[in-house]
Amino acid sequence: MYLEYSIDFFGTAYNSITDVKFDNYVVAVDSYQKQIYQLDLTSGDVSAIPLSQSYKGVALDIHKVTGRLYWTDNSMGVIVTSNIDGSDETIFRKLPNGNQKIVCIV
Repeated sequence: MYLEYSIDFFGTAYNSITDVKFDNYVVAVDSYQKQIYQLDLTSGDVSAIPLSQSYKGVALDIHKVTGRLYWTDNSMGVIVTSNIDGSDETIFRKLPNGNQKIVCIV
């Protein structure tokens, strides 16, 4: 199945996620806004996932079994993980070379 979803983030402030969706949603990373969003496919609501700091995310993936998010921040040279609600945010891996470009495969 192919799904295309377009959102205009410029000039729009999104609230932090209050009603976490565990079904019928997609997540998106915006490296310009330094934010990760959850998009409810039923209602069309967009919520920012609250994180302790701003990441310039490049790639984003969801672990199928645990439901954890994994994303890369090439400017920091790390792979970060958290629960879908932003809790338990930790650096999963720090790369030996901060300039190394990586993509997430979970």
